[in-house]
This record gives sequence, structure tokens and C-alpha cells, in this order.
Amino acid sequence: FSNRKPERLLDVGAGDGVRGLRIAKASGTSHITQCDSSQEMIERCRLEGASEVIHGFAEDLPTFNEKFDIVLMLWNVLGHVETREKRVEALKRIARAMGSQSVFFLDVNNRHNGASYGWWKVFRRVIVDTISPDESRGDVSYTWEVDGKSIPGKGHLFTPSELKVLLREAGLEIRDTFYVDYKTGSVSKNRLRGQMLVQAGKI
Repeated sequence: FSNRKPERLLDVGAGDGVRGLRIAKASGTSHITQCDSSQEMIERCRLEGASEVIHGFAEDLPTFNEKFDIVLMLWNVLGHVETREKRVEALKRIARAMGSQSVFFLDVNNRHNGASYGWWKVFRRVIVDTISPDESRGDVSYTWEVDGKSIPGKGHLFTPSELKVLLREAGLEIRDTFYVDYKTGSVSKNRLRGQMLVQAGKI
């Protein structure tokens, strides 16, 4: 941030707002804008004390009058954007909200995460994805068991190379990548040992 304290933070897919507000406090950011597609989550963000809240999807982010120093899109929010086209649009709108020195932190599920999905399964995935890349293989369906109820869901798992391409199409580039094991909290530079957390900036 060119030796200046960051002033504005944008949290896309903020959930209840607690995580983003903690990050804002730790970074010394004074103004935090939080966006979520759930009206209930937006109300919780208001209660937590966000400076500004936006109810809407990531691909519909508005144009802001001022740039943000820090942008967050964490916990595989991008993987819950329905299509590739909408994912690129969401990233383009985030890039528009950033200045030349802004930092974007993006956390997504890694299709090649052997530590979580099994080493043999991921070994096969890496071979197939290398020989015949197809982003649609990352589309997954699952079921959550909550209070005795089965709740269906779907999302997308990314490969490292796929994420790099998506960011480039949106005018962003990866500056650093970490792989985080959600169960243990361990951080690695080995792409087979965790979910992807990237730090990106504008090209």
C-alpha cells in the first residue's frame, strides 16, 4: 500500500460479516463494504457494524465511486457463482473496484487437493486434467445434513491453472498462492496439500 494504511475494504460474499470485520480491524481499515446474496446475511452484516452493505450477487456488483485498498472473496464464494461467464464477470467487477496498488484475496476449493479429496483420486484428476483439460469436471453436487434434514447443494472446484486463466481474463494476475488445509490450518506451497488462497492485483 505504498507505506500507507489501507482505508477501504470490500468483502464479496460476506456471510454474517464477522470474518470480514475481523480482517478489517486487523488491517486497520476504517471503511468496510460487505456484499452478499442473502438478505438475512446482509441484516447480520448491518448488526455487526459494516460501513455499507449491498444485497446482490457477485456478478452484479455495482460501480463504486472510490477504489478499495483490499478486496476479499473467501470460502469458495467464486465456486458458487453459477457459470464460467458469470465468474469472469464477477472478477471483472472486482477488478473495476480496485486501484493499481489494491490487493485481492481469493480463496477457492482446489480440485487437486489430495489432502482433502484423497491422494489416489487427485492423482487421477491431475493426469486427466493435464492431458485433456475441461473446466466442467470441477462442477460438483453434494448434500448437507443439517438438523436431520438433507439439503442439496452444488459448486465448483478449481484447478490452479484454471483459476489463473479466469483472473487473467478479468484483468487480474496472481502475485502469490498458498494452499490451506481447512481441517488443520496448516499452510503450504504444495498445490496438492490444501485449498487455494491467492493474492492478486490488477495487471
